[in-house]
Amino acid sequence: MNHIVVMHDPAQGHDVMSKSFWPWAKQMLLAGHKLVVKGEELEDAKSIQQRKYLHGVIFKEMAEQIRVEGKTFAAKVWKEHCREKFLGARWVSNLDPITGKKRRRKDRVSSEDLGIRAYSAYIEQCTAYGIELGASFSVRDWEEYR
Repeated sequence: MNHIVVMHDPAQGHDVMSKSFWPWAKQMLLAGHKLVVKGEELEDAKSIQQRKYLHGVIFKEMAEQIRVEGKTFAAKVWKEHCREKFLGARWVSNLDPITGKKRRRKDRVSSEDLGIRAYSAYIEQCTAYGIELGASFSVRDWEEYR
């Protein structure tokens, strides 16, 4: 059983720890359970706003403005190109259930795997790349995009 608490400021954190977490932990310890307490900085999931900005501004405007040897490419082509260029792939191992042998394969890294900070960095990479290729974007910051 897990007990997860989110704290936003010292007063609220104190209240959560003393009124919610500690009573639960005490009950578990008195019942003979051993506990591990982990603390980590909260990282929100990427926002809908980030996703809309990346697709609705960056990839869309790259598709409209960038020409490679006179050709333009659809936003989904730029999306896949940037994903491959900046996120790449990783090797994963698994067992073949028929042969029992270990096998490795390349697995693409998805932007869906990124937290809000990494997604922001990815947006910056795509933006800089677009500018390098000659695009100028109508909105410069995802936080301003609606």
